[in-house]
Amino acid sequence: MDMSQFDKDIPPPPPPEICPFSNEPLYIKEQNKTSSVESQDSDDSLVDIAMDKKDLLKEKNKNTEITIKHPNNETFFIPNNEVKPYAPPIKIPKNFITNCVSTRTKNLPEGWKAIAHDSGHFVYLHLGTRVVTYSKPFELKDGSARHHDTPLASIPCLEQKKHLEKIKLKQESGKLTDISEYEVISPEELKNYSTSLFEYETKYITKIDKNMPKSERKRKFADYFNAEDDEIEEEEIPDHFPCKPKSGFPSNGHLINIECPGTYGKKARTVQFNPVGKSSTNILHEYVQRSMKTKVLYSEDQFDFDAYVFHCSCYLIINEIVKRNIINNERIIEKLGKIETRVYRDEEQIFIGKGKGKSKREAKLAAGVNSVKLFLEDLTFDDNGTCKAIGGKSIEESDIIQFFKSIDLEHAKLADLCEKSGQLTPNAILQIAIRNHPNAGTFKLQSDCQTTSHGRHIFSLSFGNLAVDYECKNKKEGKQVAAQKFIKLLHPECTTWGEIIEIYGTKSQSNKEAKLSAQKNVIKMASEFMEESKAKMKHSYEPNLRVLNALKEHHKKFYCEFSQDCIEQHINDIKRPILYPDIAAKASRKKEMEDPTSLWKNAL
Repeated sequence: MDMSQFDKDIPPPPPPEICPFSNEPLYIKEQNKTSSVESQDSDDSLVDIAMDKKDLLKEKNKNTEITIKHPNNETFFIPNNEVKPYAPPIKIPKNFITNCVSTRTKNLPEGWKAIAHDSGHFVYLHLGTRVVTYSKPFELKDGSARHHDTPLASIPCLEQKKHLEKIKLKQESGKLTDISEYEVISPEELKNYSTSLFEYETKYITKIDKNMPKSERKRKFADYFNAEDDEIEEEEIPDHFPCKPKSGFPSNGHLINIECPGTYGKKARTVQFNPVGKSSTNILHEYVQRSMKTKVLYSEDQFDFDAYVFHCSCYLIINEIVKRNIINNERIIEKLGKIETRVYRDEEQIFIGKGKGKSKREAKLAAGVNSVKLFLEDLTFDDNGTCKAIGGKSIEESDIIQFFKSIDLEHAKLADLCEKSGQLTPNAILQIAIRNHPNAGTFKLQSDCQTTSHGRHIFSLSFGNLAVDYECKNKKEGKQVAAQKFIKLLHPECTTWGEIIEIYGTKSQSNKEAKLSAQKNVIKMASEFMEESKAKMKHSYEPNLRVLNALKEHHKKFYCEFSQDCIEQHINDIKRPILYPDIAAKASRKKEMEDPTSLWKNAL
């Protein structure tokens, strides 16, 4: 605006008192207060004006009333100064320890956090695992877990006791020495402090030299468990004492004891073995290698004039243990009738049993059954040479599955439990799973074991895009655990080993083998009949009664198994076959439209 149009003596017009947009007063007139020219131009005067406007609005709200309408159409007027927008604050108790050591929350390891508990004490939370402890954690770093000095801060009661003692000394002498953050106590001091609550017993043990070879150290440790101090009753041994591991599943009633003689300075021991579900040759090799420290050899013969073409004989290599257990044993000599020996490859061997069959495998399994019964009479075998029970006691498959449903798929001792219960090991089940995999023809299961610089082994398994690595101390253990992890990749929906047994267990495998053997027998009968008809120069149109009888027996078994699910149908209740499906569909639709059912009515 051009100010030249106004006279210098005439002041400009005052600003409007009311805002043209909001109809609110822009300035508040002060009647009692006079302000100077300097105060009008300063920023403080503007602040005072704004605060006066705020006070005016507060006074206006105090004088207003709040209208509340009741559901019965009754209206109440409540002054605004009586309404309380917030409830009064609730005070809760909070405990604090006033004479606590100041170093309780300092120098914590990585991942730990100190939190004040409702009791007033500090608790230490590990953020990764949510583990809580009342003792202050500390890092060992390069120290020994067995022989290190304990930091005083990790024992709260002892630290507080020493802190109070130092406070008392200050009151007496006027000097206070703070507890160091890294103050430690020796094992003897900690023991002396704990004797008021715990009872101690001191024993003197032989220290094993670390320069001794690892195999010798293991033998020393094994001698500790095989000590002859087993006369102490189990109830007398405290829970925290080291003791021998207890026998696991299955119960001792389903195991056989194999007496292993001591050799090369080792003590004799007894090994428990579960033969249920294993073949006769497997049981024979396990028993002979453990109890007699020798090998089993087989001799196979073929006789074309016999119905059972193949014959197999079992021999043992003679050593001092074999002479003591077989040659000098009257019970075994009575069963054999006479002792037959032979010399083969400069080794003296003794005959223990033989068997025959239509194939080499059948003959070998039959020879294994006869040889095993020479040493273990209580075992019962089926027609396929598999042990089914011990002394008439058999283990139900459902009980085994129920037990393994409580075992995690990645359990460290799973292979040992499978061996004891007669089930397939994880590696054996992995081989079956790979054979049944859709990509079995494209990829192959590749395994590799590498030894690291510090004496450990890395076992690797790969199949296509799937790969597993496992670091272990023992190759045998690593092979089984790697197989468990690989099975979990193949079956992510399974969490327990019992679910895997239901898919690949011994029962399912035996059912598959039974079906395959039945099919092979029928095919073998048909091929034999064809060869006989060719030899006799007869036509092959004659009925093969052996095949027909085998199929009849199979149908009977099938009917007995599924008779409850069958539906009875009269022999005359026969419908003509549908030769032209399109015409039949049109006729059915036309008939349905004439008299529609409820389903068709809803559709229309």
